[in-house]
Amino acid sequence: MDCYVKVEEEGRRRLRRSEGKGEPSPFLLLMDREEWKQKRGDYLKGEEPLGGRGPSRCCKVEWAGDCLTGVLRVPEIEKAGAFRLGMGFCLLPDRLVLIGEEGDVKGWVEGRLPALRQLQSPEHLLRELLEGLMGEDLLRLSQLEEKLEELEGSMEKADPNTFLRALARYRRKLSRLGAYYTQLTAAGEQFQEGSEEELWEKFIAHAQRLQDHVGLLREDLLQLRELFQALQDARQNRVMGLLTVVTTLFLPLTLLTGWYGMNFARMPELQWRYGYLALIVVAGALVALEVAFFIKKKFF
Repeated sequence: MDCYVKVEEEGRRRLRRSEGKGEPSPFLLLMDREEWKQKRGDYLKGEEPLGGRGPSRCCKVEWAGDCLTGVLRVPEIEKAGAFRLGMGFCLLPDRLVLIGEEGDVKGWVEGRLPALRQLQSPEHLLRELLEGLMGEDLLRLSQLEEKLEELEGSMEKADPNTFLRALARYRRKLSRLGAYYTQLTAAGEQFQEGSEEELWEKFIAHAQRLQDHVGLLREDLLQLRELFQALQDARQNRVMGLLTVVTTLFLPLTLLTGWYGMNFARMPELQWRYGYLALIVVAGALVALEVAFFIKKKFF
């Protein structure tokens, strides 16, 4: 059956396919972390693979002896800070070992067994599994985009604190997803460097498209925040304008109050029979003139 062997070429580790005969052996082995700790010496010598270490926030790949090892943690698009799956892997010359860390890794793999049985090598198997991780991500990102559009539609009536908290929540989600797809693309490029086939080009292109989509969503989120800030500034300006108009309306009345509050010995109009009425008429006329002026200038 087909298998993979490690060869040295131009100073780089590479994986190539070679024809081999003999009893078939399983391409895929599933283990939990405790089982891997007990059996990793059967597969690796020296350095412990990334999958055998504690949980990691990132997807990463590196060489460990004669094989590629790495860790994959798939963020949950709907829930910030949550992960759908977390697993370590070890790509050996003749098999792929998956070490489950988070989520139902076994159930996720078993759901893809019909398609996986058609594959011819551990590397094809790993690529198919990684493609499966991104299978519905475009749909999930589209749903996230729709939620951002709904958030934009509710912007005018939204409570500022609630709206800003929602923006911060989406920013954290998109930041995590952007880092995930960036690291996934880098992992695919590293896989491609170790393969003689153009096996990983489609995977790399897929990861890059998702990364670009997340980048566009982050730009939309930034524009949404700026639009909300502009809307808040406009509301504040209207309030300040109203306060200014009210202050201006009462300014002449304040002047009259101050004028007649002075303690002069002779103020003839104070003894006038119609002095109080005349003061009310003058004050009303001043306010009416100011209101007419503000309406003409469209301050209201």
